[in-house]
Amino acid sequence: MTTANGYTEQEISDMVDAYYSSLLPKTSARDILTSLNGDLNEWIYQGIVCDSYTMIVGAPKQGKSRIAVNIAAAYSRGEPFLNISPATGNDPQNVLIVSSEANAEKENVSRLQNIGADLDRVFIDKIGSSGIAEESYTAAEAGNIGLVIVDNVMGLCRGVDINKPEAVTAISNATERFNLAGVPVIFIHHTSKGTGSNPVYSAMGNAGIAGLMRHLVSVTRRDDVTTLTTNGNFETSTFKLKFNDQGKATLTESPDTKRRDRDSKTFDTNKEIARLAVESGKTTTTAVAEYVAEIVGLSASTVRTHRLDPMVKSGVLTKQRGKPYAYGSKYRH
Repeated sequence: MTTANGYTEQEISDMVDAYYSSLLPKTSARDILTSLNGDLNEWIYQGIVCDSYTMIVGAPKQGKSRIAVNIAAAYSRGEPFLNISPATGNDPQNVLIVSSEANAEKENVSRLQNIGADLDRVFIDKIGSSGIAEESYTAAEAGNIGLVIVDNVMGLCRGVDINKPEAVTAISNATERFNLAGVPVIFIHHTSKGTGSNPVYSAMGNAGIAGLMRHLVSVTRRDDVTTLTTNGNFETSTFKLKFNDQGKATLTESPDTKRRDRDSKTFDTNKEIARLAVESGKTTTTAVAEYVAEIVGLSASTVRTHRLDPMVKSGVLTKQRGKPYAYGSKYRH
């Protein structure tokens, strides 16, 4: 049957179906991939500063702001921070520091100058009673800001109880436009009294504040060594650093690196013991354990449990018919 407009009922039904099937969300994953030119890296400085919300948490006078200024200085020149190169390469980037501190301008400029920041690329603004200045948002939306540092969270929560959910809303409202513009934000925040170094549990106020962040970094200081402990969408890591006389952060030996080196040396030693044990012609589990025990000065039972069994699991030693152990082929010299 043909309708008054010349279409059949079936044709109208097909057009309606086609229209509704075309109603999709605005942006597909393919659209996003294309707009990003295939760049799916999620870090500014891998393991320390992510490409969305990072929070640096610590008690007063632990070095939070000094670390943030060091990041700003490095990013303004496209340089590494704590030996980690920026994901954007060595292209200098504009950095905005928004602060609620009374002496924000003098303190930050002094620190930036001392550690060699590009002073023409770092901008400093104060968080007033009306929040962050409109010019800062529009500059970010225009693509002229590469990183924002908020010092500190309490300044975004004026008139709001930090322990209430409203604090999370205040933070989100103040920084959402940076987030939508694709500009990463670093937040400086205080810890609650009596909490440990885990930034998830130590952040002051409502638990949703830490939950809002994608990556967290706690800052603790003992004597002249400052320790950063990370928690987020990356393996938990620690970094030990010192500040020189100018306030520039320099990486010292990382506990993670030290542990990996120690574990590697232990593993190499165990491999050598395994090789010697097998080449000595020992044919029973007890004989191998006693042979190794004599070398390392441990009991045979301890060697069996804590050295031989783990080596079997890791593939250094393999059990074969006729011999309880054989030196794993993939570890042969």
